[in-house]
Amino acid sequence: MKNSGFTLVEIMIVVAIIALLTGIAVPNLLRARFSAQEAALISLMRTIHGAETEWRVTHSTYGSWDDLRNAVPPYIPPSVPYDHPYDYNFSILGIEQFNKYFACANKLNMQGYSFYIDEAGVLCKSAAVGDNCSYAQHMGGQCDGAWQNLQ
Repeated sequence: MKNSGFTLVEIMIVVAIIALLTGIAVPNLLRARFSAQEAALISLMRTIHGAETEWRVTHSTYGSWDDLRNAVPPYIPPSVPYDHPYDYNFSILGIEQFNKYFACANKLNMQGYSFYIDEAGVLCKSAAVGDNCSYAQHMGGQCDGAWQNLQ
């Protein structure tokens, strides 16, 4: 009498093929998600730059994250998540005596790149994972060897 069904070897081959395909697909999906988050973040940084420019013209000072979000109408679109958009911490530092501001975005778990944009619209990305914006602020907001200019 002939048994119908799959043998153990056939099942193991199918499981091995599924594991191989998963091993190829998951890293690519994670990389795509990371790239999409960075692209959205870069767009948001440019939005913050435009919002700061408008705020400065209207109020003669620089606005904080809360100022830009809570203004009527808001300078930052309401569609942007309020707490940690794209898994980043945002800070905006206005230095009135130098007529400058820096908007920084540091990855929450320090497992990603940091970004900053300054008064001139210079957008930079840290060259190494885990760097944060405090270094860029101390350098006067200039992209140097440790930061990549995204202009």
